Amino acid sequence: MANFTGENSPAYTRVGCVVIGSPGFVCENFVNYLKNMCQKKSNDVFLKDFVSKIVTSHCSSGYQHSLKEILSSSIMNQKINQMSCASETLVLDKFFETLAMAEDKCTYGPKSVLMALNEMAIETLLISDKLFRNKNVDTRK
Repeated sequence: MANFTGENSPAYTRVGCVVIGSPGFVCENFVNYLKNMCQKKSNDVFLKDFVSKIVTSHCSSGYQHSLKEILSSSIMNQKINQMSCASETLVLDKFFETLAMAEDKCTYGPKSVLMALNEMAIETLLISDKLFRNKNVDTRK
């Protein structure tokens, strides 16, 4: 079983979702066990975050070749995509909330963002696809 002390949390922050698959009820029982541990350790933020990223799936066997079976499922791919964009949605929601509540704490536009960068006043930087995928190299930079 993984170490849930949070010591490995810097590496874990890059994980978008955790896929658990098994035949029968093994994965459901394991997830229920993790949820019970989460309730017992109510102050363990790392474990709560881990449990929130779990996606379960049924597969024909418990062997390694079943990973291909799980990951080739269109339903599983939809769940994984939803999980990976969930954090981006939360960041965007926070931006709009901050913009509505305290407009002076948000800035957008190249000149305003550059000024904030020079003042080292950027907590989170959001880049639109239009700029990030621009054909002009100078615009991307």
